[in-house]
Amino acid sequence: ITTTLPDTSAPISNENRIIPDKIISNNDYCLIITHGRLIKKYKLSIGLNIKFFRREIGSYYAHGLGFDLGIQTSWQKIKLGICLKDITQSIIIWNDGNKDYIYPSFHFGISYTRWITPLHGNVTFSIGPFFISEIFGNYILTKKFNLNNKDLLEPTASGAIGLEYNIKDHLFVRVGSLMRNFTFGL
Repeated sequence: ITTTLPDTSAPISNENRIIPDKIISNNDYCLIITHGRLIKKYKLSIGLNIKFFRREIGSYYAHGLGFDLGIQTSWQKIKLGICLKDITQSIIIWNDGNKDYIYPSFHFGISYTRWITPLHGNVTFSIGPFFISEIFGNYILTKKFNLNNKDLLEPTASGAIGLEYNIKDHLFVRVGSLMRNFTFGL
C-alpha cells in the first residue's frame, strides 16, 4: 500500500492524516519441468528441475531461469535426499534492466517408513530439508538449523517436519510443519 496526505503541502497532523493512496500487488509464478531417473543397481534416484520464473511487483515485472539437481538413496526403511538448488545462480531480469540472483544452496532431508498393521498402511516420518551452505554467494560453509526462520527471501534454514500415512498406495494423508506453519495434504 502506498500512502499520501489529503493536503500534500501541509505536514502530518490530526486534521491531515495519512490515507491509503493505492494498493500494489506482488505475485510470483514458477513453471517447473522435472526429469528423474532411478538407478536400481545403486538404489539411487536422481532428478533435475528447470525453473522458469515470473515475478510482478506493482507495475514492475521480471523473468528468470534456474536449475536444481537432487539425489535420493535408501537403506532399508530410511531414505536420505540431498539437493543443490539454483545450481547456476538463477537469474531474474526486471523490465527496468535490473537483475536479481538466487545463489546456489545445498539442502538435505531424511525419512523413515514403517508398516503399521492396525492402520493397514505405511507411516513415514520425515525431517528436512535443511540448508547447509550458500555455496557460491559469499563462499561460506555453515550449519544453520534454525527451524523458526521466517525470512523466505534468504537462502537459510527452512526446516520441516512431517508425517505421511499411505493407505494401500491409493490415499496419502500428510500433516506437518514448515517454518512453524501447519501443513496438511491429501
